[in-house]
Amino acid sequence: MRVIFPFAYYHPERCAGIYVVDDVMDALAEAGEESLLMVPEPTRNVPPDAVWTRDEQRCGGFVRIHRFRMFREGRNPLQRAFRYFLCECKQLHFLLWEKYDVVFIDSTPPIQGLKLPLVRLLRRKKVVYNVHDVFPDSLVGAGLARKGGPLWKIGNVVSAITYKSSDRIIAISQDIKKNLVAKGVPEEKIEVVYNWVDTASVKPVARNENPLFEEFGLDPGKFTVVYAGNLGNAQNTGIVLDVAEKLPDIQFVIFGTGGTEAEIRERILSGPVSNVTLLPLQPSERVSMVYSMGSQCKRNFRHWRI
Repeated sequence: MRVIFPFAYYHPERCAGIYVVDDVMDALAEAGEESLLMVPEPTRNVPPDAVWTRDEQRCGGFVRIHRFRMFREGRNPLQRAFRYFLCECKQLHFLLWEKYDVVFIDSTPPIQGLKLPLVRLLRRKKVVYNVHDVFPDSLVGAGLARKGGPLWKIGNVVSAITYKSSDRIIAISQDIKKNLVAKGVPEEKIEVVYNWVDTASVKPVARNENPLFEEFGLDPGKFTVVYAGNLGNAQNTGIVLDVAEKLPDIQFVIFGTGGTEAEIRERILSGPVSNVTLLPLQPSERVSMVYSMGSQCKRNFRHWRI
């Protein structure tokens, strides 16, 4: 069996969630199955010393990565939308001509599902859809769309096409499964698979042994709140800055990159949020140290007025 993964981001980009597709492909390789990942050239949060090739193989050739040419991802929303569209056209080309048995697609970008009816019609391949974000609900939560508005209606049409064209749908929580069932998705199509973590490599690090405090000039004695992940409209990370303004005695650390990164940085530099530090996403080998920076809460939040 050969599984094709049309994805938006991959190493050496530092983006939350890449480990999921890596682990899936590694597990397939261990089972003797092939994976083919098609992804645009890296542009988001790429380390300056990063080394990559257009075609790469690992796991004894069972995993193949192909990075196709595409212009850089910019900050302008229209430019990013056009880039997504071009990437989808390229991915559709691969899905129509490559040799594979199963398609595994992610919920980013949300327009991925639009190519599935054509793939199902012309190639008759099985499709697995991995839902991390429920679209268009995530747009409403981020304030980018109004429930019942034009974008909401378009999003529902796109989602309905995606769900109908998928043979199996992976939900990362019971709540997402309930949401999908309420939208009319047959329950027997849905499998709940929680995102996992390697407990052998991600372990607590004592604060007095955590080198990141010194490296980034942070006070290990202060109560610390950590956010690590994508910085986009859907994540609504601006709320961290809102809370930081009201809690000046607490140290907030944000590790991330994304469409709202410049806006967050500007607000930190120009506003009364001197207790917030914005840093790049860290490599996977530092995950234990990043998460261990957060303080254990011993207070009753019901008594906090924010």
